[in-house]
Amino acid sequence: MSEILEAISLPTKDIDLLQACVSGDLQRKPKPLSGINRTRLSDRLATRAAQQLFDALFGDRHRVQDANKLCRNQPGYDFIIDDQFRIQVKAGCYVESFGWAHKVGGSGADLDFDFLLGVDLGVMLDGRQGRLASVDIPVKPFPDFYCIPGVTVRNWVELGRRINARGNHLYLYKRPINPKTKEAQRQTLDLADYRGRFDLLTEAVLDLAPLEATRRE
Repeated sequence: MSEILEAISLPTKDIDLLQACVSGDLQRKPKPLSGINRTRLSDRLATRAAQQLFDALFGDRHRVQDANKLCRNQPGYDFIIDDQFRIQVKAGCYVESFGWAHKVGGSGADLDFDFLLGVDLGVMLDGRQGRLASVDIPVKPFPDFYCIPGVTVRNWVELGRRINARGNHLYLYKRPINPKTKEAQRQTLDLADYRGRFDLLTEAVLDLAPLEATRRE
């Protein structure tokens, strides 16, 4: 796993921008990015990290394409492998928790994928300041990757795990929180079982018919 993670290289200046946003949140100070721009930066970094991960896992054995660049992006997936295997990427840049939301109902285009790759950039950021000054959340040199089969995500969504009526919330706190709170009781603890499970992704892709050399060009 260490060799795979060492293939991930993200721009220091972008990570520093996210760090400044964290510091602003925790110390109630101005932040360099608006909420939407922070999300966009997080998405761009997650896409870059995902592409580097796929390169490390598959080399030239499979064709991995960014669906956005193909102008064929669907709500349910961001990458497509060998023109058939669809991967959705979910980014996170918060130090306390990692997660994302799907539409209410557990169906629709946003769940139309074969595999989900969660990219947690928040583990690269230091939150030990302000209200979290005494909380020991480890800081890592690389993102955490959550490798989850699509059927598993759809099963979680079917359970109706949510904090409010605005969506299905799949999330996991990285530190202990009050077990009596709704946030603690409704988190998806199973997420931890899929952190770093690159084997699940490679096994799923292994079932695909390999591309001929001419199709890879």
